[in-house]
Formats: sequence, structure tokens, C-alpha cells
Amino acid sequence: MISPVHTTPEADAQILAGRLTGQGAEDALDVLRAGALRWPAEPRIARRLALLAERFEALGSLAIERENHEEAAAHLEAALQADPSRSSARQKLSAVEEAVRARAREKMVQSH
Repeated sequence: MISPVHTTPEADAQILAGRLTGQGAEDALDVLRAGALRWPAEPRIARRLALLAERFEALGSLAIERENHEEAAAHLEAALQADPSRSSARQKLSAVEEAVRARAREKMVQSH
């Protein structure tokens, strides 16, 4: 039986391997989210989710600087999956989404 004691090292191994998120349940975010559902009061899991959210938000910020809105949105969405209360990531995601909408409107105007 998997326990919180086994969940955190498994997530740590995925983080070290660079598998923060991806397809299937073989990544750190999925391992930690599953652990948080099963053991919502486990502080080790909560701390790792908070750190992962911080890392995703930082990656999102770097993508924003490069004006790569698709990548930024993916990272910021992952940050919010790791920590839904992270208001700074939510604000950045809203700004990215608005930038994408503005760019789409601009292209539409230019094509007419």
C-alpha cells in the first residue's frame, strides 16, 4: 500500500528527472495531486506542491518574457493545478489569455 512516506520520495524522483508534468501519471504533479487527494493533511505533500507551483510559475514568467504565450499558459495552468490558491499565477494566466485575444483581434482586423 502506498503511503505519504512513499509518495513524497516518488515525486522527488520525478522532479529530479525533470518530469514535472506530462502525459499519464508518471510525473511529479500527478503523483503529488493524487497524494494530496488521498492524504489532504499531509504537510510534506503540501510543501512539495507549493514548491512545484512556484517552479511552474517561474517557468511561465520566463515564457511570458519570450512572448511564448502557449508555453506560458501551460506552465501557469500547471502552477494552478499544483496550488489553486496561487493568485499571482492566476493573474499572469489572465494577462496571457488577454494578450492572445488581443493578438487574435489584431490579426482579424489586419486581414479585413
